[in-house]
Amino acid sequence: MRDRVFSGRRTFIRDVTISNSTFGNRYVSLAAPHLGVHALGGGIGQGIPMAIGGAIAGGEVKSVALVGDGGTQLCLGELTTLADEDCNLVVVMMNDRAYGVISNIQDAQFEGRRAYCRLRTPDFGRLAGSIGLAHVKVDRIEDFEAAFDRALATPGAVMLEVDMNAIGPFAQPFGGPPAGAAGGAK
Repeated sequence: MRDRVFSGRRTFIRDVTISNSTFGNRYVSLAAPHLGVHALGGGIGQGIPMAIGGAIAGGEVKSVALVGDGGTQLCLGELTTLADEDCNLVVVMMNDRAYGVISNIQDAQFEGRRAYCRLRTPDFGRLAGSIGLAHVKVDRIEDFEAAFDRALATPGAVMLEVDMNAIGPFAQPFGGPPAGAAGGAK
């Protein structure tokens, strides 16, 4: 993904998710500053609406969005807009069936006691099919590159779901920035 976003001069839209905090915001280079769209302030759920706008503005060049399943669920209705507008977009959705960063914070700060971070996620393949949105699911990391290339070559909008539970955890858990990292009252 890293090289294809840059070399294709693609708009790259990022929601707030572990995947963006760990690599999307750090390792995916942009061909020009105006090709990067990201949420400010730490709120999740803006990814799909921003991706629709980014894809429409991107014109003929297929855009790429990196979102999580939690943020996607906050905007399920926007998937219909995505399909209706036939946006030229690949939505890479990292699905861990949880608010992953909240799970990691609870593991680190509360000895693994978790509350309200597991999600009852829909079957995104069936959901996408019901609204005419192309969907591909990847459950092995070695299959991602080929699936991503196929999604880029597919006309219109494609949801590329990455089953993070099947793939396994990140090498290092990401539990957000350290407390007080953003400054604030002293």
